[in-house]
Amino acid sequence: TLKDYDHLKIMIDFLKLKKKPNILELGVERGSSTKEFVSFAEKFDANVYSVDIDDCSKVLLSKKWNFIQSNDLDSEFITSKFENIKNEGLDLIYIDSYHENHHVLKLLNIWFKYLNKGGAIFIDDVDSFIFRKKKDTFSSIVYDLTDEAVKEFYYNNENKIFYTRYFGENGLAKFTKLTNL
Repeated sequence: TLKDYDHLKIMIDFLKLKKKPNILELGVERGSSTKEFVSFAEKFDANVYSVDIDDCSKVLLSKKWNFIQSNDLDSEFITSKFENIKNEGLDLIYIDSYHENHHVLKLLNIWFKYLNKGGAIFIDDVDSFIFRKKKDTFSSIVYDLTDEAVKEFYYNNENKIFYTRYFGENGLAKFTKLTNL
């Protein structure tokens, strides 16, 4: 069960405002977010497209879930397999793959053009507070650099997006697109 402050609940609540949304998930791993997105998709006629560098195809089975093993930077390959992304655009993009600032910034620049007006990009793990408390310097630096990449993208596109930040867990950034595809 999702709690009110849970980042997955925040994303699912956002999706409930959309009609037949298309969801792109970058990073699957064990599939906790995948399972929530697919559960939503089965109830609300949405489509979930997931990408991971590892083979996560066995995470679950659903007609509403499409998985491809790929580098999430390879948008040409991914959109050639998931043509609905090009044809219909995306309503939610969830970035939870490689947590390195340059990678996150590249993902934002690559995938933003596929986001529909009113759609949102959510970026996980943008708050280092918990790692600072634990005195985990490496993770703290990585999360801070990811947060800096998020801010850089915002400041370069502030006339096209609305930026919201959620605390708790490891932080979640949200960019709502204000412009057309």
